[in-house]
Amino acid sequence: MTDQQTIVHGTCVSVGGVGVLMLGVPGAGKSDLALKLVDQAGYGISAKLARSELVADDQVVITRRGATLVATAHATLQGKLEIRGLGIVELKVKPKVVLKLVVKLQSHSQIERLPDMSTYEILGLSLAAVEIDNAAASATARVRAAVNWLVRQS
Repeated sequence: MTDQQTIVHGTCVSVGGVGVLMLGVPGAGKSDLALKLVDQAGYGISAKLARSELVADDQVVITRRGATLVATAHATLQGKLEIRGLGIVELKVKPKVVLKLVVKLQSHSQIERLPDMSTYEILGLSLAAVEIDNAAASATARVRAAVNWLVRQS
């Protein structure tokens, strides 16, 4: 069977080795949230410090390999991150990561307080999905908490 592939408009980071795909409308803050995650390590709801690395910004190439989704950067954008007000910057990136979580960026008023865990389908596979408000001061901690929760479920 040949690997299936798609390109998604989003941003991908590795949070403590776990692939997180961030989706949202243009201007929702995908690149900004990635910058915040890469800039500062944190704990989420774990006792283990988790560092983050950028995988891809703007265009994420997702390849299905059996029951696994692997994210990489589009070749022309690899190692580049858009920082609003500064421009496109280059930084060291993680070349690929196995996706485990989708973060959908939403405004606070659109996020249910106590939702059931939802899923997001890519290339016929379902990933756990959460909604996060990037404007919230706790946005990076919430991403890490979702990753911690997901790892505990595995």
